[in-house]
Amino acid sequence: MMRPEWTVYGILPQTFSGLKGILFSPFLHDPRDIHHILNNSLPFLFMGWALFYFYRSMAWKVLLGIWFLEGFWVWLSVSDVAYHIGASGILYGLAAFLFTSGVIRKQTNLMGLTLLIVFLYGGMIWGIFPYDVTISWQSHLFGSIAGILLAYRFRKEGWQRTKYEWEDEPVQDDFSALRERHENVISGKIPDPNLEEEKNESPSITIHYEYSENKKVRE
Repeated sequence: MMRPEWTVYGILPQTFSGLKGILFSPFLHDPRDIHHILNNSLPFLFMGWALFYFYRSMAWKVLLGIWFLEGFWVWLSVSDVAYHIGASGILYGLAAFLFTSGVIRKQTNLMGLTLLIVFLYGGMIWGIFPYDVTISWQSHLFGSIAGILLAYRFRKEGWQRTKYEWEDEPVQDDFSALRERHENVISGKIPDPNLEEEKNESPSITIHYEYSENKKVRE
């Protein structure tokens, strides 16, 4: 079976002509494989929406970063002579970014999105392993790595978890608190509670004096 002419716009690793595939390969899919096109398109629409809704300020930087990092790493590292086409690498990058970013930020809405990504697309993890020679598992792997790195790179931008004042207070265990109190008692910074208690419980003696014309009475 002859290779379609349009595949020359895919990524051909370690060749100068194959560099153009970094830009064009995500747009290339075999029109006869409708199942594969649907498997890419529907998740891409959902994750693309999630990216631009929850990470609006950095969405284009993340998308383009995954696109070019994944493509360049495939071109640089893969040693086969086959053309790599399709948007699967970007799809894996988006899934990895959304998952990792939600875990890092610990923000309620983003954690919910993380769980949804795992529920819907957790099975994608098998795509990073070379179980089928007709699938560019390298694109999946490098796309996932790019997504994870970009999630860490932009971890301080966009939505953040609400931080409460009490979280900044130093935490001491019971032993440390008791030791600090004991040292303060010894140094005299605070009174010894045991001595104070003994003082309060000690019986008191009251002396009354009464004066009369002939004698003094002492009780």
